[in-house]
Amino acid sequence: AAAAWAGMEDASQATRAMVSYQAVTAPATRAAAEPYLAGLVQRQCRVIVAGDAGPAAAAAADAATFGRVHFVVIAERAHGPNVVAVFPASAARVRPAVQAAVAAAVRQGPAG
Repeated sequence: AAAAWAGMEDASQATRAMVSYQAVTAPATRAAAEPYLAGLVQRQCRVIVAGDAGPAAAAAADAATFGRVHFVVIAERAHGPNVVAVFPASAARVRPAVQAAVAAAVRQGPAG
């Protein structure tokens, strides 16, 4: 999560987009993450980064429902036109990958 947050901060500096961090309360399961995901969508977040397995599963599963939002998930794979998967090989790779994905999504504008 720290590397993903650092990548989000880097993207914020590059694009001037506001970023914030919201942690899913334990246990961070898909079911526990879904209300957080819905809340971020209601706040009109254009890009949502999901770093742990539960939130990443919720984002990947619900991305089609929220077609105008870009999702960046820290996972081996995720599918959907508005989902980018960042393979969690190492923190050193996660940070620049998240930065690039978030910055590209901000510059692109709403998905869909």
